[in-house]
Amino acid sequence: LYVAGLNSNAIFRFTAANTAPSTFYSTSSVFPTSLAFDAKGNLFVGDASTNSILKITPTGIATTFATGVFVGTASSLAFDANGFLYVIDEAANSIYQYTPTGARTTVASGLAAPLAITFDQNGALWATLNGNGSIGSGSIVKFNGSTPTTFVSGLSEPEGIVIDGQGNVYESDLQTGNVFKFTSSAAQSTVASGLSSPRSLAFDRLGNLYIGEFGANRITRINVANGGSPAVYE
Repeated sequence: LYVAGLNSNAIFRFTAANTAPSTFYSTSSVFPTSLAFDAKGNLFVGDASTNSILKITPTGIATTFATGVFVGTASSLAFDANGFLYVIDEAANSIYQYTPTGARTTVASGLAAPLAITFDQNGALWATLNGNGSIGSGSIVKFNGSTPTTFVSGLSEPEGIVIDGQGNVYESDLQTGNVFKFTSSAAQSTVASGLSSPRSLAFDRLGNLYIGEFGANRITRINVANGGSPAVYE
């Protein structure tokens, strides 16, 4: 598990056995927000200090992949199955696509405050939108090309989003402290509650859902496949 430590100027790595984390990459000039791996094991990092995206090789060598993009939240990067990187630019309310060589095109613009993106198993792009910033105006949308279709609306303050192998959508709600699950038909249930400003979400191969609690500087883990309860991971 790789974690962006925004205020630590570092990216941390946890083993499967959850031993003490090691520092994968660190420099005083980087403020890492969002992380995504490509198929070759290169880690792409949204750097809030320089409004850029870094590319870090498995051996820890960092280069600048793209500049001039405001990657501000914890789940603003995602790769599709073809190796193209998708990035949310919060300042522009847009989603960009980057080729492996760094060429950029605009996938969608004029969005209502996009915060996080992910892909489902069919290759469709999904995003959480914060709406106009007022509580209850958030939504989850699914894209057909550059056109978003609303999947659910009326969310308090949606942030992270992930989709499991059965097509269930998971969303972390910053304001309410909940993580919600939506079936493919948008039936809603609560996976976890009482969390402290949950933001980023990630699954491992065993069905464990990892939740970055921004308000508590901790990671919580829950095995949603077995109906487990949330427990502090780190």
